[in-house]
Amino acid sequence: MIPNTFGLPATADRYIEIDSLAALRALFEGSQPPAPGRCYIVGAASNIIFTRHYPGTILRLTTRGVTAVPDTPDTLLVTAAAGETWDSFVRHCVARGWYGLENLVAIPGTVGAAPVQNVGAYGREAADVIHSVRVYDTCRHTLHTFSADACAFAYRDSRFKRQPGRHIVLSVTFRLSTRFAPCLHYQALRQHLNLDRPDASAATLTPGQLLDALTELRWSKLPRPEEIGSAGSFFKNPVVGEGDYLRLRAAHPDLVAYPLLPPSPPAVPSSDNTSSPSTLAPSAYKLSAGWLIEHAGWKGRTLGRCGVYERQALVLVNRGGCTGPEVQALSDAIIKDIYNKYHVTLQPEAIFL
Repeated sequence: MIPNTFGLPATADRYIEIDSLAALRALFEGSQPPAPGRCYIVGAASNIIFTRHYPGTILRLTTRGVTAVPDTPDTLLVTAAAGETWDSFVRHCVARGWYGLENLVAIPGTVGAAPVQNVGAYGREAADVIHSVRVYDTCRHTLHTFSADACAFAYRDSRFKRQPGRHIVLSVTFRLSTRFAPCLHYQALRQHLNLDRPDASAATLTPGQLLDALTELRWSKLPRPEEIGSAGSFFKNPVVGEGDYLRLRAAHPDLVAYPLLPPSPPAVPSSDNTSSPSTLAPSAYKLSAGWLIEHAGWKGRTLGRCGVYERQALVLVNRGGCTGPEVQALSDAIIKDIYNKYHVTLQPEAIFL
């Protein structure tokens, strides 16, 4: 059985854990390499929905190690092996005064999966601080380092996700800061920290306090994987143009949406030790998928043995004994209903395998 956070039955022709580059090369360059197109790499399988027996090889990297070298007077390059647990790595960095990853704390998974999915939460995503990604090319049997630009990052997407099995992430290098400048743009986070008042200031906020607040906020809405099987946020927040946004806002004044701004120069830390958001006009809007699903009446509902989490409609959960096809059936039903009600197409953030 292949471990996965949804707690689904998961099997494959071969399941192999790799603890070194030498072992990886021996597998792909030996006498019995994985068949082309029949190899899938997982981290903690925290966003994978196994819908059937996988007719090939499932690989999990268990490599460990974190190193840091100076970059500029205020930044350093921190490299972590793909098998490092993501949450532990984030906390390790903050404990050593390396900042930039704080908003991504408590996300299940591994370092190697972070650039593939371009993980994100509370106004930040991995692409904001990734410097480069070192990979093994399974077709050419060579090593290659991709710059952040070459990774072609997008919302919960990357070149690695679009070419599954081609590149195996060996390590990720992050450009982190020695100066603590918390990203507090996300409204729910500001409210949790009591910073939503006009006279509020984050000048005394410490890194530890921020991590505690982010952890509390995450687990107040999402189930802990060790308690309830899930894949975390199951759907992407859909992005629509201004016309569709205005149409939906007119029909639903309480619609939750976030303006997306065109590219602008990096924000400069302000006097209260936070980075200031841009004032450019939005070019599109990101709708809250959770709001759409909840207002369509799906929150708390169950189909088969898969359900929509009572605390957060964006999350699908295992009610006990759930299978991959049951998760897919519920996902498909929600997508169809949301389109019928709002003419908005939801896309799963989770990957069906």
